[in-house]
Amino acid sequence: MQAESDLALPTAEAAGGPKDGTAVAGFCRIVAESLGVPAAFVGVVHDGGIEILAGQIGDGTSRPNDVAFAAAVADAGRLVVADAASDVRFGARAGGARFMAGVAFDMNDPTRRGVLAVGAPEPRHVSADEIDRLERYARLAAVLLRTPVPAPGAVEAVGEQARLMALKDRELARRHRLLMQAETLARIGGWDYELEGGSGDWSDQMFAIFDLPPSASPPLAAFVGAFAEDSRDVVAKAIDAATKHGAAFDVEAPLITHSGQLKVIRLMGEAEVVDGRPRRLFGIAQDVTERKRNEERNWRLANHDFLTRLPNRRLFEEMLERAIEFARVDGSRVGLLIVDLDYFKEINASLGHEVGDTLLHVVAGRLKRLTPGDEVARVGGDEFGVLIRDLGDPARLFDVARALIQAVEQPVMIRDREVACRASVGGALFPDHARSANDLIARATSALERAKTTGRRIAVVYDEEMRRETDTRFRIHEAIRGALTRDEIFPYYQPKISLKTGRLVGLEALVRWRTAPGGIVMPAEFNAALADGFLGSAIGTRVIEKVTDDICGWLDAGLPFGSVAVNASAIELMRGAYHEQVSEILTRKQIPFHCFQVEVTETVFVQHEGHEIRDTVRRLDAMGVRVALDDFGTGFGSLVHLRRLAVSEIKIDRSFIAGIDSDEEDYLIVKSLIELGHGLGKTVVAEGIESDSERLALRALGCDLGQGFLFSLPLPRQEATRYLVAEAAD
Repeated sequence: MQAESDLALPTAEAAGGPKDGTAVAGFCRIVAESLGVPAAFVGVVHDGGIEILAGQIGDGTSRPNDVAFAAAVADAGRLVVADAASDVRFGARAGGARFMAGVAFDMNDPTRRGVLAVGAPEPRHVSADEIDRLERYARLAAVLLRTPVPAPGAVEAVGEQARLMALKDRELARRHRLLMQAETLARIGGWDYELEGGSGDWSDQMFAIFDLPPSASPPLAAFVGAFAEDSRDVVAKAIDAATKHGAAFDVEAPLITHSGQLKVIRLMGEAEVVDGRPRRLFGIAQDVTERKRNEERNWRLANHDFLTRLPNRRLFEEMLERAIEFARVDGSRVGLLIVDLDYFKEINASLGHEVGDTLLHVVAGRLKRLTPGDEVARVGGDEFGVLIRDLGDPARLFDVARALIQAVEQPVMIRDREVACRASVGGALFPDHARSANDLIARATSALERAKTTGRRIAVVYDEEMRRETDTRFRIHEAIRGALTRDEIFPYYQPKISLKTGRLVGLEALVRWRTAPGGIVMPAEFNAALADGFLGSAIGTRVIEKVTDDICGWLDAGLPFGSVAVNASAIELMRGAYHEQVSEILTRKQIPFHCFQVEVTETVFVQHEGHEIRDTVRRLDAMGVRVALDDFGTGFGSLVHLRRLAVSEIKIDRSFIAGIDSDEEDYLIVKSLIELGHGLGKTVVAEGIESDSERLALRALGCDLGQGFLFSLPLPRQEATRYLVAEAAD
């Protein structure tokens, strides 16, 4: 770019009229610099031919065919050739120039016509603003050429005006470049069309969006026709409404570019209204393809499971809601199945999460292949949902559920190891069992819980009995919440007696709900609350706090009680922090750890074979809190539990004790259990002793401890305290 002093026009003395090209040459340099082209010239067309007065030629490769192009400009008045190589008038004679633009202007002599032209070596699109600037420079060129001998200062005046125009044009060009950069960055192009003549003007970015080389802007019909067929009508209607009524529009539509690429375009526009009539249509087009791809990608991430690529719970619930809406209209039936992988946590814990992830991926594929016309989703860590639309026969839901169980149970080879998996399935139907998506999910979940508690590896479809159980469970939950608020949950204490000495060795704390009128509710009547995650933990915590308060009172009073055992549910033990809770409470209340004991029923280990419970039991034992295995002998795998668990005491269930003095088989079973416990170094406790003959038989077999109605009913705190006082007095 030349310095401004280099562009200055010669003085008046150096200018000799139209045939002296010095002033005109300086002027051409200013024009070329202002318009950002390497070549510009001024010529005169007259009857005798064409005379090129002077020009800024650049490196020679940009120079248009001066004579031919000047004649064409003089004839047309204004002419723009975006690419001379493709123009039959100039292609063979264009020399180095590909882009040419020129404007004609009048001279004093009507037989003479002036021409100002610019050129560039590469094809180029010229904007309406640039044409306007070229016309303004042409008017200045006319001032230079109209007077053969310029008046004093005329050349300087024209030069000064040209310099001011150049400065202004350079500032406009700078702003234009900034605008072009912003358009490129934002992928936004500007467009406008004259409604009467149909001529249009596109910014460079419009050509880039449409994958077109910069040239004359296409007609409005071709502009609309570039949009994809299924959306072309939308664009046409929006433009039609703008041209007829002046309405602004903002639409997004797919576009097929000149190179065949599919893009998504946001098209905004409005009409310029003059005297109540739309005269001009203008607006912008933005390439939002990448944004749409990102939105699609983000939507998939938000609504699909990364591991299995299946819809997640949120999307599945939306699909279920839509399916129910359609079914409600056409009177069809919708089936929902929830598939739970049994003991999947144990597979993760024993074989590693990578094996578990591979298993989930395989199972997802099997479920999808088995139900090709239905929707399958991963709705939980080890749970899948299956949505069956237009389910005719309700019995088909059960058939599909059984097929899913069989498919899941096929062994999977992972790292040269055969991994087996099992499944339980719960199902429900719309409108048979529920009228909304949330209720249908709740019904299927209830059926799944029944399948898991009944023995797993089975399919259960919701029925009315489950509804009644659900209603009862809800009422119990509400009642227990109120009982906790009103402080109606208390421990009752049943003594444990040495069968050898007859002396008290400890107490078992049994939870009771003491209602306002003074009634006592047994745990069997609110088991549903004990099995609930929140309520079960809340009840367990309340019992521990009250038991340890009572222990503190007995310690302060010097009353001998041995130790007090509380029952821990699976819900509490699976939290993983149960031992920390016990330790914190005992430490806070300064209670020796050997004064506290925890009892865990064998069914907890049968139904929850995870490491969490075994680890919690081990940690309790390690910190000095003894653990007893309750209801021993009632589960399948008692010997396995004895071998794996850090328990110091086993309690033989009442169902065996009841017949020990009259049934030989019960006698032999109890005898074997006592010998087994002693052989493993465990203290053996007999539960539910109700007669002296039972006590004597157990004592003869060497059973260590006993408890039951023979010795004492469960006692509230005050009566338990009196019992301890009496024991201390003996």
